[in-house]
Amino acid sequence: MGKHSRKHRRARKVKKLLSAMLRECEDSSSSSSSATESDSLSDQECMEVEDQQDTPTNQDELINDRVILKEILGEDPMNSAKTGPAVNNDTASHWTSILKNGLNKDLRRELIEKYPTIENCLALCPPKLNEEISVGLQDFTIRQDNFFCHIQEQIRASVGAAVAPIEHFIAQGDTSKELLQRMIDLTKLITDLHHTISVHRKFVLSNSLTPAIKKVSENCAIDTHLFGENFSQSVKNSQELHKLGMQLKKPAFRNLPQTNNQQPGTSYVRQGQAVARQASSYHLNWKRQTNKKKKKEEGVRSRSGAAQWKNKYHRGPR
Repeated sequence: MGKHSRKHRRARKVKKLLSAMLRECEDSSSSSSSATESDSLSDQECMEVEDQQDTPTNQDELINDRVILKEILGEDPMNSAKTGPAVNNDTASHWTSILKNGLNKDLRRELIEKYPTIENCLALCPPKLNEEISVGLQDFTIRQDNFFCHIQEQIRASVGAAVAPIEHFIAQGDTSKELLQRMIDLTKLITDLHHTISVHRKFVLSNSLTPAIKKVSENCAIDTHLFGENFSQSVKNSQELHKLGMQLKKPAFRNLPQTNNQQPGTSYVRQGQAVARQASSYHLNWKRQTNKKKKKEEGVRSRSGAAQWKNKYHRGPR
């Protein structure tokens, strides 16, 4: 009973809160609108609402009811996204312009050429497409792969631009530890994006391969080439292993005899299965054809036998 009563009290509070909010909205609209919209609340009702709101007990109840309503409704989904600290307004405006319109082609090319590949991290270069795979691809697929390569080139230049700040913060030691950590986090996200694009390129191109070759490509790691430098050798090894496995594989069953007679090396069960399969292949109204010639020979043989018996045992009248 206590739980139900608390629920009813909470429901009444929420209903009371909603009615009070509705009255506030009607009061504000009536004061700012024309005379035709002023019939919603009378002056006496507005005075009563204002008097009730001026008392401290009603204000506390109203605040408490709003807290309860917020707990029931939860957080506003539009304000649930977390935001970080603000940046300089000029910088934010510059970034927003690039995000909406992109960089100029000449400026993009200039920035990419400005920051070359890191000497001891050549993996930042876009993995090359294996020649044995590019031969059987369509032009559209190759153009799409080249587009992803250009994106990886831009990522490579972005990591190269972060080298100088990282080395500067490392030289300063503990004084710039927090800034160094942020730069390292930046490079982690960018290099992971580079790897994700490589995985996507490999997945798209592997759909044009046969199932056996696709299975081999899944085990080839990405290096300077998208499917690995030794992809051709991996395919040859897989084919040789498959051929050897087929030679070593034991046959699953023997060939069934062509006739229904018992053959050496076959069982009665297999013969019965063969007869059943042969019978099931016939039509429902099928009737076995008789050998007329064979019947004729048997009839002649039976008549000749009867004549011989008659000549031998039947002597006729004396």
